[in-house]
Amino acid sequence: MTALDPSWKRDQRIVLQFQEVLANGFFHNSSTGAGNSGNTGGQMMAQSALASISIGQIALEMSVTLKHGDSVKIGKLLSRLYIDKHGQYPAQHKQLVRGVMRNINSYTEADRELVKTAIRVFFN
Repeated sequence: MTALDPSWKRDQRIVLQFQEVLANGFFHNSSTGAGNSGNTGGQMMAQSALASISIGQIALEMSVTLKHGDSVKIGKLLSRLYIDKHGQYPAQHKQLVRGVMRNINSYTEADRELVKTAIRVFFN
């Protein structure tokens, strides 16, 4: 991984997902399917508390249409909710936003209810 991109360790999402893949490989017997209940790797990752999620993804699941400005405002609210809950800022990753690389807060399945709360509060 480092030979391909030495900065991969700074993206907390990649680190968490890499750790999960390694842990699943070592702690689950893939030949018998033990520990994965017959799920494929993709299904297992989607159900993981470490799987990445976004405000846009959760809004779509909630049948909510967001404008760019809405996403930014919800993101600020979500960041405050995250800090209140965890006592620290969320991890960040780089993402292309409107043609510019920006540092974006990273959230995982474990934060799903916080994301939903931020969306609901913004629209109420």
